[in-house]
Amino acid sequence: RDLDLSATGPTTAGQTATSFATASPPPTAGQRPTTQQQPQQPLVQDEGLTLKLLQREQNYTNAEDARFFGEVAEYIDLLQLDVARNKKYRTDAEERERVVTKGFMEREMRYAQEIRELEGLLAKAKAEKDELLHDTSYLQNEIERVREEKAKTVSDRMKLEEIARASADRLRCDIRDALTVKADLETQIYKVKRRQQEQEEENARLRTYLGKCKDDLDRALR
Repeated sequence: RDLDLSATGPTTAGQTATSFATASPPPTAGQRPTTQQQPQQPLVQDEGLTLKLLQREQNYTNAEDARFFGEVAEYIDLLQLDVARNKKYRTDAEERERVVTKGFMEREMRYAQEIRELEGLLAKAKAEKDELLHDTSYLQNEIERVREEKAKTVSDRMKLEEIARASADRLRCDIRDALTVKADLETQIYKVKRRQQEQEEENARLRTYLGKCKDDLDRALR
C-alpha cells in the first residue's frame, strides 16, 4: 500500500513517527543506524517515494520530524529488502520447481521408455512362450506316437518270438521224426543188404553145386 505522507503539522508527524517506531521491528545487525548528524543515502528504491521522503525531511526543521522520516525511509527500505528477499525466494522456488518439473518429466519420459521396452520384452516373452507351448505340444504328440510305435514293435516282436518258438519246436519235432525215419531206413537198408549178401552166397553155392552136377552128368554120359 502507498503511504500518505502529507503532514498537517508537527504534532501529527510526531504521533505518526511514534506509531511507526512502535510498529517497526527492532534493528538487527546489518541495519543502518538512524542518526541526525550523519547524512543518509536514500534507503527506498522507489524514486518517487524517495523524493517525497526527502522533500518532507527537508521541509521540517524539527529534529524529531527529520528522525521520523528517516525511520520511515528505513522501515520502507526494510520492507523492500523483504520484498526483494521474497522475490529471490520465489525465484529460487520457481527455479527449483522448474528443475524438479524437468527432472520429473525426464523421469516420466525415461519410465515411459522403460515401460515400452518392458512391454516389448513382455510381448516377445509371450510369443516365445506360445512357441514353446506349441513345440511342447508337438513333442508330446511325437512322444505319444513313439510310445505307441514302441508298444506295437514290442507286441510284434513278442508275436514273432512266439512264432519263432513254435516254428523251432515244430522243426525239432520234424528233425526228430526225420532222424527216426532215417534210423528205420538204415535198419531196413542193412537188412536188405544182409539178405542180398545171403542170396549172393546162396547163388555161389548153387553155382558150385550146379557145376559139380554138370561135371557128374558129363562123366556119366561118357
